[in-house]
Amino acid sequence: MRIFIAIPIPSEIKREIEKWSQSYKRVASSLKWLSPNLWHITLVFLGEINQVQLNQSSEIISSIAKNISPFYLTTENLIVFPNFNCPSTVTLKIRHSCPLEKIVFDLRTRFDQEKIGSPDERQFKPHITLARNKEKVGNISFLKKEKINCKFKVNKVNIMKSIPGLNGSRYINIRSIGLKK
Repeated sequence: MRIFIAIPIPSEIKREIEKWSQSYKRVASSLKWLSPNLWHITLVFLGEINQVQLNQSSEIISSIAKNISPFYLTTENLIVFPNFNCPSTVTLKIRHSCPLEKIVFDLRTRFDQEKIGSPDERQFKPHITLARNKEKVGNISFLKKEKINCKFKVNKVNIMKSIPGLNGSRYINIRSIGLKK
């Protein structure tokens, strides 16, 4: 099964971001805006793992999560790849957070030690993917100065299963693991 570890986005934050995005859906029509149900912050992408590895992953996450107190994250500005003139992906940047960086570092370290999933050497850049554009057409430079400032509490991480499909992936929450109480 194809697995990743993520922070869920609270419903009230999804509503706020969705409200903001509604005003741009018509003018940025080249973009395929993702359903708010798909929004999350990926911490670690494990890729294809088996049931034994999934069980090990759950134990690893629980051992890390119990030592991290709930914390807050704040959204910032939009980041577009490769650029605003030829967008393929529109994301919402998450402000730097020491607890978030610690969770990612600890998870990557333990998964590497246990040889679970595919090692990821890329720098962690927390974000929420809002839209995609397969054709990479349509200048959306009018979004450059947009900021969406939302603050929300993180009190759990989810083990998510990704099921690829013709119309994009579908995500299923396999297990939620709470942070330190």
